[in-house]
Amino acid sequence: MAQSANSQITNRRRRKSRPLLRRSSIFRTIFFVIVDLVGYVFVSAFLYYLSTGRWLDFSLHSYRSALASPLSEVLLHPLSIFEYPWMILVTGLLIAAVIFVPVMVALLYRQSIAALFILTVAVIAHAPLLAAFLAIGCILAGQTGLRRDLPLVALLAGLAPVAVYFYFFTGGDETLLLPLQRLSVSLILILTLITAMLAGAVVSFLARLMRFRPGIIWPVILVLLSVPVWVFSEKVGVDELDYALLTARVGPGEAFFAPSDFDELRQAGVKDISYPTRITSLPASTRPASQPASSPASQQAVAASKAALTMLAYARVDLEQQRTTLTARCQRFIERHPDSARAAAVMWIMATAKDIRVDKQAISVGIIRYRYAGPSAESQGAWSNLIERYPRDPQTFVAHQRLGIQALREGRSLQRSREHLRVAQTRLTTHVEQQDPNPPAGPVGVFIRRNSLPSKEYYRKVLAETDDIIWLMEINEVRDDNSKNTDAFRDYMKRWPFVGTKSSELRELAKGYKDTNLSDNFLLIAALAEKNEYDRAKQLSEPAGEINDAAIVANYELGRLALRMEGTPAWSKMNLKPAGHYFRIVKSAQDNPYRISAEQYLAWIEGRKQTTTMPKRGIEKP
Repeated sequence: MAQSANSQITNRRRRKSRPLLRRSSIFRTIFFVIVDLVGYVFVSAFLYYLSTGRWLDFSLHSYRSALASPLSEVLLHPLSIFEYPWMILVTGLLIAAVIFVPVMVALLYRQSIAALFILTVAVIAHAPLLAAFLAIGCILAGQTGLRRDLPLVALLAGLAPVAVYFYFFTGGDETLLLPLQRLSVSLILILTLITAMLAGAVVSFLARLMRFRPGIIWPVILVLLSVPVWVFSEKVGVDELDYALLTARVGPGEAFFAPSDFDELRQAGVKDISYPTRITSLPASTRPASQPASSPASQQAVAASKAALTMLAYARVDLEQQRTTLTARCQRFIERHPDSARAAAVMWIMATAKDIRVDKQAISVGIIRYRYAGPSAESQGAWSNLIERYPRDPQTFVAHQRLGIQALREGRSLQRSREHLRVAQTRLTTHVEQQDPNPPAGPVGVFIRRNSLPSKEYYRKVLAETDDIIWLMEINEVRDDNSKNTDAFRDYMKRWPFVGTKSSELRELAKGYKDTNLSDNFLLIAALAEKNEYDRAKQLSEPAGEINDAAIVANYELGRLALRMEGTPAWSKMNLKPAGHYFRIVKSAQDNPYRISAEQYLAWIEGRKQTTTMPKRGIEKP
């Protein structure tokens, strides 16, 4: 009797844990399982596409990266929900489909069938950790006695491990988010779980409506897939995803490519490299008699020279490889999205990349670094193409400036270069004036707008450079009828923006053009190239006493140095003045592009702040 009662209890438990769907034709079951699986594969592939730009990737590297990037990372990268609010709906529905379908399959069918969907999460969606938690959820949902009587409660049990996954593996560096943004991510994940539960309720309703026959999941999968696809294509755009992926590999400023240090070179397997030193090898004719050719210092210098040459060769190859890759990605973007609002920014990236060079000075200290060297013949076609294709975009204003500078470097028509520079000056002035003069120091609110490259500060910098160049041309009488000044200014602009230019070279040029108006400008840049601030101030004090354009700049730069150093004993020992003295000279001088900034500095010094921050206008130290 007891054995019979136990048998009845066991049978009752087995009935409760049986699949929710009733037995049907094997062909019908297989057909709808395949339909569900195909739809689920598309969901997983689309979610992976939104995070990488690739639909499928079976490389080992992709799975290693997936282990370090939880599925919820797609909320922040590459299309952040705080920059593209529509991505909340897109990613929310897709993640809801990813977590809901396997658990629902485990309830409706056998758990072995749910394993196919879990495998899809791990392989197609590249979310192996989530797949592990979903596997636990499928076991809980499939084994519970509530499977037939209360399927929604069984679904909740199956989604519980997913909630644990979201709690501990929300993804993203939360230190980069505002408190309200961190809360928003948590709320979105909670809403995703709620959406998955609602989807389960719809499937349960359809199951009863269809009398528990197969073919009730695919309509819900279709909705959870088609809605995100439509919203993404209409409200966000494929071009925005491609742009976000492209710019994610572009560094700040104009030297886009990431620098490599000396240790990374050695770890990369580059041979015949030893740490460079600052000792330079001496020619045999100038080597002191006390230093034989085989002395340790000489051997060390030869080894250092060999190491530097090897690093330089590697840097050039590495730079060219990075440039080729980035250029190909930019060209592919332009071909795919010629009418995109981001196209001009991508062309700006492509043109700027052509003029990035190896920083040879950094090689001597064992660092590979790249710098922007100004426009060249290689980039001239790209800048012209940018102006022709996107004449109304602000990146075109930069292109006009670059073409004007290149014309000066090549010694071509001064009239043509002036036209480009005047167009750049006029349009950049209007563009900068339309910007917020006092932007907030950090992001305000939850949602922020992704602006196209370059940054707002970059346009101000280019405008300041353009003002300087036009001013120098006018005040130094750079005209077609003055060949000496024109030749001097051509050599001056060939070295612009003077990053990596040696002081000795600039002083030699000053001697060579001593009979021109540009001699003092070469000496000024040589003084600004001094790394030690006290030495720089001492050298700037010499041209500061003159009456010319170089004196104006020298006084301005001395004022900026004095803001930090005027209270030090060394500053007083060199008989240098307070910052206000130098800024007043700039203010009272003839019309110059530094006057407004000098007035702002004076107002700041005197306590009559007209801006929220100190002005930043000035020549960047080489």
